[in-house]
Amino acid sequence: MSLHEHDNKHQVEHFEQSEKAMSEDLADVKGRQIVDEEARGYVDSNLQIDDAEVRRLRRRIDRRILPLLCLAYLCQALDKGTLGTASIMGWQADVGAVGQDYSLTSTLLWCGIIVGEPIANQCVRRLPLGKLLSGGIFIWSALLMGLAFSLNIPAVFGVRFLLGFFESLIGPCLLAIMVQWYLKQEQAYVSSFWQCMLGFNSVIGGLLGFGFYHVTGKNGGLKGWQWMTVAVSLFSFISSAVIFFFMPDSPTRARWASEEEKVKLVERVRSNNQGLKHKVFSKAQVVEAFTDPYSYLLFALALFNTLIVGGINTFSNLLINQAFGF
Repeated sequence: MSLHEHDNKHQVEHFEQSEKAMSEDLADVKGRQIVDEEARGYVDSNLQIDDAEVRRLRRRIDRRILPLLCLAYLCQALDKGTLGTASIMGWQADVGAVGQDYSLTSTLLWCGIIVGEPIANQCVRRLPLGKLLSGGIFIWSALLMGLAFSLNIPAVFGVRFLLGFFESLIGPCLLAIMVQWYLKQEQAYVSSFWQCMLGFNSVIGGLLGFGFYHVTGKNGGLKGWQWMTVAVSLFSFISSAVIFFFMPDSPTRARWASEEEKVKLVERVRSNNQGLKHKVFSKAQVVEAFTDPYSYLLFALALFNTLIVGGINTFSNLLINQAFGF
C-alpha cells in the first residue's frame, strides 16, 4: 500500500469516528431537550441574539416578571409579621396568651415551614409555577383571615403552623421562576431585589400598625388588631389574583411574548444549564447536593440568619413598645 493510499484510509476512518461522535452528541442534546418539557419546540441552537436584543428582552422581563416576584415576597413578609404588630395591640389579652404562648406562635410557624419545604420543592418540580405560587398565596391569605377570628391559643397555634406550611412555597417558587427568566450572572442582583421587600414590609407594617393601633374598642364588632389582620389578608387575596393572571408558568407560556420571542427567551437562558422545568427525579443531583460543600455553607448561612432575624421579627414590636416605652 502506498503512502498516499494509507493517508486517505486514515482520513476516512477519522471522518467516520468524528461523524459518530457528532451523532452521539446530537442524540444526547435531543435527550436533554426531551427531559425539559417546557422548552420542547422552542430550542434553536443556531439562533444568534445580539446585545441590543438581549437588553430589550431583559427590560421586558424586568417589567413583567420582577414586580410580581416582589409582590409575592411582600405578601409573605406581611402575612408572617402581622402577629408581631398585633402583639402590642391587645392581642395577647384577647386570646388569653400567657407565659411562652406568644413565642410558641413563632416556633410553630417555622416548624410548619420546615415540614412544608420538602413537599414544596416536589410541587415546584411537578406543577405550573405561576398557578402554584398564586394558589399558595390564596391559601395562606385565607389562613390569615382565620387568624383574625381565632380568639383562643390552640386555634392560633394550628393556624400559625398551617401558615408556615403553605408559606414554605415562596422560596422554592421564586427561585425556580428566577432561574427560568434570568441568566446566572443576573440572578444574584434579582434575588437581592425581591428580598428587599423584607425592608419594605417593615415600612408598610409599621404604618399599618400605627394606624390600627389608634382603633380603640370594637368598631364593627372587631378590634384594631383584627381589622389590621383582615386588611393584610385582603391585600394578599388581591395579590394572589394578580399573580394568577399575570405570572406565566414559564417563558414558553407567556401570553405577552410572540412565538419568536419565546424562542429567544429560552435560548437566552440556555447557557445557565439549569433548564426551565425538569420533572424527572435525578439521584445524581441528590448525591451532588449532599457532597457539595456549598450546600452546607448555604445551610449554615440560612440557620444563623434566621436565628437572629426570627427573634428580632417576633419580639421587636414588644421591645420597642414595652421595654423602650414607645
